[in-house]
Amino acid sequence: MFIALGVRPNPEPHPQLPSAPSAGAAGKQLKESVGINAGLLALGNVISALGDPKKRPAHVPYRDSKLTRLLQVTHSA
Repeated sequence: MFIALGVRPNPEPHPQLPSAPSAGAAGKQLKESVGINAGLLALGNVISALGDPKKRPAHVPYRDSKLTRLLQVTHSA
């Protein structure tokens, strides 16, 4: 084993890593991501209904999320 002069080996085998986020923060992130995914799914359903000529006269699911409710206001104007 080669040891350079003036350099001591690290007594800890692994570097110190930052601690993991608390369970409360992880739960909050999970809820937020579930809400975002639900909004994106609703947006996809609205775009699909508006883009398909067969579904056009039928119901467009604007009320499924806050994001698509905003689209209803801008699309109807």
